Amino acid sequence: MAPQTVLSVKQAFIEAQSQLLATTPSPSPAWLEAQAADETALPSRAVEDAIYRLSHVIQQHIRRVHAPQATRHVAEQIDQLYWQAAEQHGGNEAETGVIRQGDDLSATNVIQDLPPSWEDQAAVSQFPAEAQRYAALAERLSSLDVERTTLLARVERLRRMRNSLAPFVPQKKRARHDEAGDEDDQELESVVQENLVTRNSEMERELERMRVLLARVGGRVVDDLLESI
Repeated sequence: MAPQTVLSVKQAFIEAQSQLLATTPSPSPAWLEAQAADETALPSRAVEDAIYRLSHVIQQHIRRVHAPQATRHVAEQIDQLYWQAAEQHGGNEAETGVIRQGDDLSATNVIQDLPPSWEDQAAVSQFPAEAQRYAALAERLSSLDVERTTLLARVERLRRMRNSLAPFVPQKKRARHDEAGDEDDQELESVVQENLVTRNSEMERELERMRVLLARVGGRVVDDLLESI
Protein backbone atom coordinates (compact mmCIF):
# COMPACT_ATOMS: atom_id res chain seq x y z
CA MET A 1 0.00 0.00 0.00
CA ALA A 2 1.47 3.34 -1.06
CA PRO A 3 1.63 6.20 1.47
CA GLN A 4 -1.34 8.54 1.29
CA THR A 5 -0.80 12.05 -0.02
CA VAL A 6 -2.61 15.22 0.99
CA LEU A 7 -4.45 15.11 -2.34
CA SER A 8 -5.67 11.52 -1.90
CA VAL A 9 -6.73 12.09 1.73
CA LYS A 10 -8.71 15.23 0.90
CA GLN A 11 -10.34 13.64 -2.13
CA ALA A 12 -11.37 10.59 -0.09
CA PHE A 13 -12.83 12.85 2.61
CA ILE A 14 -14.86 14.89 0.11
CA GLU A 15 -16.16 11.71 -1.57
CA ALA A 16 -17.18 10.28 1.82
CA GLN A 17 -19.09 13.44 2.71
CA SER A 18 -20.76 13.42 -0.71
CA GLN A 19 -21.91 9.85 -0.09
CA LEU A 20 -23.46 10.94 3.20
CA LEU A 21 -25.36 13.69 1.41
CA ALA A 22 -26.56 11.19 -1.20
CA THR A 23 -28.11 8.88 1.43
CA THR A 24 -31.86 8.50 0.97
CA PRO A 25 -33.65 10.46 3.76
CA SER A 26 -36.08 8.69 6.04
CA PRO A 27 -38.55 10.00 8.66
CA SER A 28 -37.31 9.96 12.24
CA PRO A 29 -38.84 7.51 14.75
CA ALA A 30 -40.29 10.42 16.73
CA TRP A 31 -42.06 11.77 13.65
CA LEU A 32 -43.45 8.33 12.81
CA GLU A 33 -44.81 7.94 16.35
CA ALA A 34 -46.42 11.36 16.16
CA GLN A 35 -48.01 10.46 12.85
CA ALA A 36 -49.38 7.21 14.24
CA ALA A 37 -51.01 9.02 17.17
CA ASP A 38 -52.48 11.82 15.04
CA GLU A 39 -55.93 11.22 13.57
CA THR A 40 -55.15 13.62 10.69
CA ALA A 41 -51.84 12.01 9.85
CA LEU A 42 -50.50 12.13 6.33
CA PRO A 43 -51.15 9.04 4.24
CA SER A 44 -48.15 6.74 4.11
CA ARG A 45 -48.41 6.70 0.32
CA ALA A 46 -47.98 10.48 0.20
CA VAL A 47 -45.02 10.33 2.60
CA GLU A 48 -43.29 7.66 0.52
CA ASP A 49 -43.92 9.64 -2.67
CA ALA A 50 -42.47 12.82 -1.12
CA ILE A 51 -39.40 10.93 0.12
CA TYR A 52 -38.90 9.42 -3.34
CA ARG A 53 -39.10 12.82 -5.05
CA LEU A 54 -36.72 14.36 -2.48
CA SER A 55 -34.24 11.52 -2.96
CA HIS A 56 -34.38 12.02 -6.74
CA VAL A 57 -33.63 15.75 -6.36
CA ILE A 58 -30.72 15.00 -4.01
CA GLN A 59 -29.23 12.46 -6.42
CA GLN A 60 -29.41 14.95 -9.29
CA HIS A 61 -27.75 17.61 -7.11
CA ILE A 62 -24.95 15.22 -6.11
CA ARG A 63 -24.28 14.25 -9.73
CA ARG A 64 -24.09 17.90 -10.81
CA VAL A 65 -22.26 19.48 -7.88
CA HIS A 66 -20.17 16.60 -6.52
CA ALA A 67 -19.08 14.97 -9.77
CA PRO A 68 -15.72 13.10 -9.68
CA GLN A 69 -14.06 15.86 -11.73
CA ALA A 70 -15.34 18.56 -9.37
CA THR A 71 -14.26 16.56 -6.31
CA ARG A 72 -10.79 16.12 -7.80
CA HIS A 73 -10.57 19.83 -8.58
CA VAL A 74 -11.50 20.81 -5.02
CA ALA A 75 -8.96 18.34 -3.62
CA GLU A 76 -6.24 19.78 -5.89
CA GLN A 77 -7.05 23.30 -4.69
CA ILE A 78 -6.77 22.17 -1.06
CA ASP A 79 -3.47 20.44 -1.86
CA GLN A 80 -2.14 23.61 -3.53
CA LEU A 81 -3.15 25.75 -0.55
CA TYR A 82 -1.43 23.24 1.73
CA TRP A 83 1.87 23.58 -0.15
CA GLN A 84 1.59 27.37 -0.31
CA ALA A 85 1.02 27.56 3.45
CA ALA A 86 4.04 25.31 4.06
CA GLU A 87 6.25 27.47 1.82
CA GLN A 88 5.12 30.68 3.51
CA HIS A 89 5.76 29.18 6.94
CA GLY A 90 9.29 28.01 6.18
CA GLY A 91 10.20 30.13 3.18
CA ASN A 92 12.80 32.17 5.07
CA GLU A 93 14.37 29.22 6.84
CA ALA A 94 17.24 27.24 5.33
CA GLU A 95 16.06 23.80 6.40
CA THR A 96 17.98 20.69 5.42
CA GLY A 97 16.37 17.35 4.77
CA VAL A 98 13.17 18.99 3.54
CA ILE A 99 11.87 18.55 -0.01
CA ARG A 100 9.65 21.37 -1.18
CA GLN A 101 7.37 21.44 -4.16
CA GLY A 102 9.28 22.68 -7.17
CA ASP A 103 12.72 21.58 -5.89
CA ASP A 104 15.02 20.40 -8.67
CA LEU A 105 16.13 16.93 -7.63
CA SER A 106 18.93 17.07 -10.20
CA ALA A 107 20.61 20.01 -8.41
CA THR A 108 23.62 19.13 -6.26
CA ASN A 109 22.56 21.28 -3.30
CA VAL A 110 19.12 19.64 -3.20
CA ILE A 111 20.62 16.14 -3.42
CA GLN A 112 23.04 16.91 -0.59
CA ASP A 113 20.16 18.08 1.61
CA LEU A 114 18.18 14.86 1.16
CA PRO A 115 18.20 12.61 4.24
CA PRO A 116 19.59 9.13 3.51
CA SER A 117 16.47 7.49 4.97
CA TRP A 118 13.07 8.31 6.42
CA GLU A 119 13.40 9.95 9.81
CA ASP A 120 9.81 9.20 10.88
CA GLN A 121 10.04 5.74 12.42
CA ALA A 122 6.25 5.42 12.56
CA ALA A 123 6.07 5.93 8.80
CA VAL A 124 8.92 3.44 8.30
CA SER A 125 7.02 0.82 10.30
CA GLN A 126 3.79 1.50 8.42
CA PHE A 127 5.35 1.57 4.94
CA PRO A 128 8.59 -0.49 5.12
CA ALA A 129 8.75 -1.16 1.37
CA GLU A 130 8.43 2.52 0.49
CA ALA A 131 11.01 3.48 3.12
CA GLN A 132 13.48 0.94 1.74
CA ARG A 133 12.84 2.13 -1.82
CA TYR A 134 13.44 5.75 -0.79
CA ALA A 135 16.76 4.86 0.86
CA ALA A 136 17.89 2.99 -2.27
CA LEU A 137 16.87 5.86 -4.57
CA ALA A 138 18.54 8.46 -2.34
CA GLU A 139 21.78 6.46 -2.36
CA ARG A 140 21.60 6.01 -6.14
CA LEU A 141 20.91 9.72 -6.65
CA SER A 142 23.88 10.65 -4.48
CA SER A 143 26.23 8.31 -6.36
CA LEU A 144 25.04 9.66 -9.73
CA ASP A 145 25.67 13.20 -8.52
CA VAL A 146 29.25 12.25 -7.59
CA GLU A 147 29.75 10.68 -11.03
CA ARG A 148 28.35 13.78 -12.70
CA THR A 149 30.66 16.05 -10.72
CA THR A 150 33.65 13.90 -11.73
CA LEU A 151 32.62 13.92 -15.40
CA LEU A 152 32.07 17.68 -15.41
CA ALA A 153 35.53 18.21 -13.92
CA ARG A 154 37.03 15.94 -16.59
CA VAL A 155 35.17 17.79 -19.36
CA GLU A 156 36.41 21.11 -18.03
CA ARG A 157 39.98 19.79 -17.87
CA LEU A 158 39.78 18.48 -21.45
CA ARG A 159 38.31 21.78 -22.63
CA ARG A 160 41.23 23.67 -21.10
CA MET A 161 43.68 21.27 -22.76
CA ARG A 162 41.98 21.75 -26.12
CA ASN A 163 42.10 25.52 -25.76
CA SER A 164 45.79 25.31 -24.90
CA LEU A 165 46.53 23.17 -27.97
CA ALA A 166 44.24 25.11 -30.32
CA PRO A 167 46.98 27.47 -31.59
CA PHE A 168 48.82 24.44 -32.98
CA VAL A 169 45.79 23.26 -34.99
CA PRO A 170 46.30 23.78 -38.75
CA GLN A 171 44.27 26.59 -40.26
CA LYS A 172 42.39 24.25 -42.61
CA LYS A 173 41.27 22.03 -39.78
CA ARG A 174 40.23 25.04 -37.70
CA ALA A 175 38.21 26.33 -40.66
CA ARG A 176 36.32 23.04 -40.83
CA HIS A 177 35.48 23.34 -37.13
CA ASP A 178 34.25 26.89 -37.69
CA GLU A 179 31.97 25.76 -40.52
CA ALA A 180 30.59 23.03 -38.23
CA GLY A 181 29.43 25.73 -35.83
CA ASP A 182 31.67 24.99 -32.86
CA GLU A 183 31.41 28.21 -30.87
CA ASP A 184 34.43 27.41 -28.73
CA ASP A 185 36.66 26.89 -31.81
CA GLN A 186 35.40 30.08 -33.43
CA GLU A 187 36.71 32.10 -30.51
CA LEU A 188 40.22 30.62 -30.74
CA GLU A 189 42.94 32.69 -32.35
CA SER A 190 46.27 31.45 -33.61
CA VAL A 191 49.19 32.80 -31.61
CA VAL A 192 51.85 30.59 -33.26
CA GLN A 193 53.61 32.09 -36.24
CA GLU A 194 52.83 30.26 -39.43
CA ASN A 195 56.37 30.71 -40.84
CA LEU A 196 58.01 28.52 -38.21
CA VAL A 197 60.13 25.71 -39.65
CA THR A 198 57.82 22.79 -39.08
CA ARG A 199 56.97 19.86 -41.28
CA ASN A 200 54.72 20.84 -44.23
CA SER A 201 54.66 24.45 -43.01
CA GLU A 202 54.64 27.56 -45.20
CA MET A 203 58.31 28.12 -44.37
CA GLU A 204 59.26 24.67 -45.65
CA ARG A 205 57.38 25.17 -48.91
CA GLU A 206 58.93 28.61 -49.41
CA LEU A 207 62.43 27.22 -48.83
CA GLU A 208 61.76 24.51 -51.42
CA ARG A 209 60.71 27.12 -53.98
CA MET A 210 63.82 29.18 -53.21
CA ARG A 211 66.04 26.10 -53.65
CA VAL A 212 64.56 25.43 -57.09
CA LEU A 213 64.88 29.10 -58.05
CA LEU A 214 68.52 29.25 -56.91
CA ALA A 215 69.29 26.13 -58.91
CA ARG A 216 67.84 27.71 -62.04
CA VAL A 217 69.65 31.00 -61.48
CA GLY A 218 72.89 29.17 -60.78
CA GLY A 219 72.50 27.16 -63.98
CA ARG A 220 71.99 30.27 -66.07
CA VAL A 221 75.00 32.01 -64.49
CA VAL A 222 77.17 29.02 -65.34
CA ASP A 223 75.84 29.00 -68.91
CA ASP A 224 76.56 32.72 -69.30
CA LEU A 225 80.11 32.27 -67.99
CA LEU A 226 80.76 29.41 -70.39
CA GLU A 227 79.48 31.43 -73.33
CA SER A 228 81.68 34.41 -72.44
CA ILE A 229 84.85 32.35 -72.41
